[in-house]
Amino acid sequence: MGLDDSDSFTALEKFATNTLNKEVEDIKNVENFIHNELATDFPEINTKNITIIGHSKGGVSALLYCMQEATQIKKVCTWASPFDFHRSWNSKFIKKWKAEGVQNIKNARTNQMMPLAIEVLNDLELNIQKYSLQDGGKKLKIPFLILQGTNDPAVPMDEYNALKKNFPKASTHLIENANHVFGAAHPYTSEVLPEHTQELVSTTKDFILG
Repeated sequence: MGLDDSDSFTALEKFATNTLNKEVEDIKNVENFIHNELATDFPEINTKNITIIGHSKGGVSALLYCMQEATQIKKVCTWASPFDFHRSWNSKFIKKWKAEGVQNIKNARTNQMMPLAIEVLNDLELNIQKYSLQDGGKKLKIPFLILQGTNDPAVPMDEYNALKKNFPKASTHLIENANHVFGAAHPYTSEVLPEHTQELVSTTKDFILG
């Protein structure tokens, strides 16, 4: 997205270089802001009870942060998160990427071709073990809720099952026939949330308050 357009992605150069390392650093900066500034400016907000929610690739970033950083976050929830977000990067895709310095993936909502700079691949290859969620349950010390739609074309059930296997203490909730965005759309003009989105919000709320 860009500030000048809410319907399509205009800051493609930022998307192109958005590595997992940058996402984890962003989370750290937000948490520092919450504790160091927000807590002082708005003392009525309970900044000691934080839950982080990550959708899709954001779920991977949220988990990595909570597994590896000294955080005060109390709970983590993922919506339609892959276990291995680069699962579709086969050898042919990577070879072309290295040869041309950029690869493109299609955004299903806007039909835009979204560029991925070689920086993204380099970051992954340099940190392949650091970014692994294998046996992540041994490192994650806070409650975790996995939410997944059973009709998700972007993140198949194999990814959900891998998360369950590697985070055996996690709570799980499947939303039957829900897609990758749980029925949501952008822009959204109705005053009533779709059924799958309502279930998503309700289940997440119960987890946070429980």
